[in-house]
Amino acid sequence: MLKGILYCRVSTEMQEEKESLKYQIEKGKSYSKSQDIELTKTITDVESGGRDDRDGFLELQREIKARSFDVLVVYEASRISRKMITMIQFVLQLQEQDIKFISISQPDLNTTTATGMLFFQIQASLAEYERKQISIRVKSGKYERAKVGQFTGGTAPLGYDVIEKKLTPNEDAELVNDIFDYYLRCQSMAATGKKFNRNNESIRWMLKNEVYIGKKKWGQKEKNLMTHKQKTKLDYEVFDGEHEGIVPEEIFEKVQTILKLNSKRRIEFSTSGALFAGLIRCACGNKMYNSTLRNTKKNYHYYQCDNKRCNLKIPREKLETKLLKQIYALKELKDLNNTEDLKVVNYTLDIEKLKVKISKSKNKRKKLTRSFASGLIEDDDFEDLVKEIKNDISIYENEIEELEEIRDNEKNLEVRNDNLELFIDVMENLEPEDINDAKKVMRFIINRIELHDDNKKNPQFDIYFN
Repeated sequence: MLKGILYCRVSTEMQEEKESLKYQIEKGKSYSKSQDIELTKTITDVESGGRDDRDGFLELQREIKARSFDVLVVYEASRISRKMITMIQFVLQLQEQDIKFISISQPDLNTTTATGMLFFQIQASLAEYERKQISIRVKSGKYERAKVGQFTGGTAPLGYDVIEKKLTPNEDAELVNDIFDYYLRCQSMAATGKKFNRNNESIRWMLKNEVYIGKKKWGQKEKNLMTHKQKTKLDYEVFDGEHEGIVPEEIFEKVQTILKLNSKRRIEFSTSGALFAGLIRCACGNKMYNSTLRNTKKNYHYYQCDNKRCNLKIPREKLETKLLKQIYALKELKDLNNTEDLKVVNYTLDIEKLKVKISKSKNKRKKLTRSFASGLIEDDDFEDLVKEIKNDISIYENEIEELEEIRDNEKNLEVRNDNLELFIDVMENLEPEDINDAKKVMRFIINRIELHDDNKKNPQFDIYFN
């Protein structure tokens, strides 16, 4: 008998998912029993799939490294992670240890073949896309509160306390005004920081913060969903806050003018977003890499042969557009939309199982009633047992109602989810911070791309897949 580990995860961001942990465990145990898999351990996480430092996930990796089991069972692949690169690296780790990977709700997912691995990579990219959509939905509530000027959480800025979820000025308000006044006089960030024993970044943040004139900022800080690192954006929204300002607006505006005059920050733009760099071979046989030609008005990006004698350059956008179009036309990708709608089937099966449970509970209640009528059960015991059965039936009925609603929504969607269309949408709307992950995916799928000739206007090529 094969030894297996069951891994289950729910997200802390989606409260309605928390109850599904029990559901995943029941599904996993039932499936393993039917497949003659002996579960030696069940590992769980209640945390976002965007984090790789989950306790359960780290424990699972230790078990993989020790090769303590033969089969990993999950309810669906996205339970492992919603980060594309993490998913791919994880499956490679399993393959190195010769551990089979089973996704209960995705029976066609076979990571031991090239086509199966391609499907898996696409599933990973879709899971990551969904995670971003979830993050957007979670933020929407805070955004609505920000628009009406409400405090949206976090640490209160110097000069304020949070009282009943509202920013309220405190005794440090005077200190904040002293900092603004001193900077106006000396016009030096370093001198102001030294005077008030604070670092330059802290002083700059305060001097530019509209919260001190009764405003509410939104969107200045943005967390990268892949790395969880936070970056500061230059463009953000400002709303009228419900809190009281503690710095006069004319003082604040004068400070902004000085800050702009003293600013020496340079904004640099990344030009390393070539999806196929290193994969393309020129007609001369050498590799082609990203190249950028800069002038005062615009930057031009190319794939350029690293052979100085050849030095072929093809506009990056032109070549990538043709390459992606050929990748999207792959038969394997089109087959994604020819499979049966497993979600609807699974919902129906779950509903039928719950109906069976209800029927059994009702039969159990009838037997109890007969036993009570025969004097075999005491009044108190009978009432407790009947109450317990009624509670179980109520739970089953609520679950059926929820599953039927979800199933009907899936059936009645005016526009069905198109996996190929969604994959194309993800690839064509990559954010700058996702480019490196997309590159790794392309290297995983593609072995090399060979140009036939040096036709810059209409490049012809062959794509060789792994």
